[in-house]
Amino acid sequence: MIARLTFTAALALASVVQAQTPDKDRAAATATATATAYAEQLIADGEATAHFENITNDATARVRHRASGMTCAFTPGVRGSTIRVFPSIGGATVPGDDVACGFERGSTILTTYATRYESRPSAEEVFQSAIGAIRRNSPDARPRQGLQITVPGPHETPPLIAAFDLDLGRGPALSLVMVSHIGDWSFKARATGPAGDPSVAPTAAAAFAESLPARAD
Repeated sequence: MIARLTFTAALALASVVQAQTPDKDRAAATATATATAYAEQLIADGEATAHFENITNDATARVRHRASGMTCAFTPGVRGSTIRVFPSIGGATVPGDDVACGFERGSTILTTYATRYESRPSAEEVFQSAIGAIRRNSPDARPRQGLQITVPGPHETPPLIAAFDLDLGRGPALSLVMVSHIGDWSFKARATGPAGDPSVAPTAAAAFAESLPARAD
C-alpha cells in the first residue's frame, strides 16, 4: 500500500513538473519523475529501505546497495523487476549483506547479487558453487563452445564467466554465470535468454559491468 501511494504521489508530482517546465524539457522531466517513483516503489516492495538508496536521475530507475555499492538499473513498467534482501543465513554476516536485483533487458532475464560472506570464500569457490547449482537444476546443461564474452570496464581481476546451453521447458536457452570480487564483496550475475539470440551474452555482460561498484569502499 505504501509503495502504491508513493508511486501515485510521484506521478502527481510529474504532472505538476510537466505543467511548469518549458516544452523541450517536459518529456524528460516527466520520465525522470516516473522512473524515480518506480525506484521508490521497488525499494518499498522489497522492504529494502534500510539497504538501498534511490539514485535515479533520468528515465532509467536506478538504486544502489548502500553497503556494497552495487547499482541496479530498471526500465519502468518492464516485468520482472525486483529487489530482494535475503535473511542473514547462508554465510552472510548481517542483514543487508546478501541482496539481489532481478530485471529484464530485451529477451534476457538477469539477477545480480552482492554478498559479503562471513567465511570469505574466493571468487573461484563462489563461481564453482554457481556452476554446481546450474548443473543440479539442469542436468542437461552443456558448456557453450566458442562463445567469447567480455565484461566491459577496468578490472583488477577479470570476472569469471561460464555459459551453458540448456532447456528450461520453454525451448533451448543460454544461461550465464559471472562472478567478480571487489574488496570484501562477492558480486554475481545469473542471466538467461533464448539460445539463438546473439544479444543475450553481450547484454548480460554489459548489465553486470554496470552493476559493479567502481572501487571497494
